[in-house]
Amino acid sequence: MDGFWAQVKSQIKQTIPDHSYRMWIDPLELLEHKDGCISLSTPNAFFVRRLKENYQALFETEFEKLGHPVHITFTTQESPKKASDGVSAAGVLKPKTKHPIQASLPGFGLCFNSGRMLKKGYTFDDFVVGDNSSFAYSASLSLAQGKMNGAGILYLLGKTGLGKSHLSQAVGHHVITKQNALRVYYVTAEDFTNEMIYALKNNTIDTFKEKYRKKCELLILEDIHFLSGKQAIQKELAITLDYLLNADRKIIFSGCDLPDDIPKIDDQLRSRLTGLHYSRPGY
Repeated sequence: MDGFWAQVKSQIKQTIPDHSYRMWIDPLELLEHKDGCISLSTPNAFFVRRLKENYQALFETEFEKLGHPVHITFTTQESPKKASDGVSAAGVLKPKTKHPIQASLPGFGLCFNSGRMLKKGYTFDDFVVGDNSSFAYSASLSLAQGKMNGAGILYLLGKTGLGKSHLSQAVGHHVITKQNALRVYYVTAEDFTNEMIYALKNNTIDTFKEKYRKKCELLILEDIHFLSGKQAIQKELAITLDYLLNADRKIIFSGCDLPDDIPKIDDQLRSRLTGLHYSRPGY
């Protein structure tokens, strides 16, 4: 049956968009096959719902073409302890414990430990990939999946309206749905600036530093060009980057200009930003 499973995945790969295959089909694994029933392993309960709505019939059709009529079921890889706190392996909601992991609702904006809400339509599956944006899409998806050859940082470069925000938020959506315990901070450079100023005025700067340097596991920071001329903010961000990179955290920036073209940028921050992987949506 393993051979048939590989054939089915190969056939599906030829019939759906490549980004959809990588997002929803490639992570699946064959768990069990018995008496015409196939059990497939999925990362979480969000995948279960998405697969049932969009791909279950396709899987069953492709197996039938190979002479193996089957019924497909999906099982999450969550441990029993973790599943009992929120969603069971069958995707059924259970009562929350005293300190549950906050579950997200498919189709709604996702909550973060810090910063703004993700827009519900800004996902990889809803991004229209064209010849001029395929590299930016692939780089963003690779970062989300942890497949950037050891690099965990990306700079999305482009003018307004070319898809930077869509891809940066898609990274957040992907990480949250597959690793819902991961602490994701999504902010703009203006948000970061205002938060630091507030912390300085209210004598909570140590809390601010701890949050971004030690508690953040994925930092999404947009509109980096806003920091032009804000020397104290730039120095703090440069130090924060050092902490996150040393801890192998993921970071994604977006901006309208290359770091060398942003005026009044601190040399320390410029040196950090000029060493990033660049990708230009829409070019």
